[in-house]
Amino acid sequence: MGLVESYELLKQKIVAIVPKNFSGDEFGNPPYLPPIFGSGFVVREDGLVITNKHVVELFFDLKSGNMIQEGKILFLTPKEEGVVMTAFDIEAVFVPGPLEVEGPYYGSKETDYAIIQAKVRGLSPVKLEKAYEFKEGKRVATAGYPMGENALMDSGQLVQITPTLQEGIISAVLPFPCSHPRAFASNIMSQGGASGSPIFDQESGNVIGILYGGLVEYGVIETTPAPANKYYRPTNITYAIPSYVLLFGVEKVEKSSNYSSYPVFDDLVKSKQKIDLNKETMFKKNNGNWSV
Repeated sequence: MGLVESYELLKQKIVAIVPKNFSGDEFGNPPYLPPIFGSGFVVREDGLVITNKHVVELFFDLKSGNMIQEGKILFLTPKEEGVVMTAFDIEAVFVPGPLEVEGPYYGSKETDYAIIQAKVRGLSPVKLEKAYEFKEGKRVATAGYPMGENALMDSGQLVQITPTLQEGIISAVLPFPCSHPRAFASNIMSQGGASGSPIFDQESGNVIGILYGGLVEYGVIETTPAPANKYYRPTNITYAIPSYVLLFGVEKVEKSSNYSSYPVFDDLVKSKQKIDLNKETMFKKNNGNWSV
């Protein structure tokens, strides 16, 4: 199986993490899409979605266990040469404890991922590799929402309603090739919004990690007589947490006691109307803001 085929199977399992409520433009007009905090992907039929811990912290206080603002899991699903948008409430957030591994392991056992329980069932999950052999040069790919909703817009118009696919290779295994690497690097540029995207093997389509950040270049531009200007820019080095680490957390999460009350995903998609690119809004007005 090649990249075209493997991505075709995977892309419907990729989600956007968005706020439930958001403001319009300076004139109060609604946006086409809500702000996108980050990306994520389905790991279990019963509504489990994985993203980064730092994405979850944008709407959930992990120390107190309280919501900062309500978040939603957003699916954009093809339907009859169009796309249906469905958003689901979040019931719970799980942050796994320190990683437990047998044998040598180098680095911190606290990792940047979290598991979200969305109120939906009947999802199609990705396949997480349990014992992937991480080797430099293997061809990998990732897809998500780099630059958030901004990458989907042009001149104020909605022009894209699918994740963005990028490909590359495993550039390095951290700290070195071993049975339990702490992370791995790939030669794919990552930007805000891509956090939480799956990284997958191009041949099998199986997920081998979750993107959590990238190498950033910092510098100073000297100017005279004005003060120096600092800058930073992303590089094409992206870091990911290996899939065996993700499985450690997923296996600890029990099925929700509310599972039977969740709506079935396919039933909702069938009942929804396609997104109309010429339609001004698909959201509800809520106390001066908009909600999904």
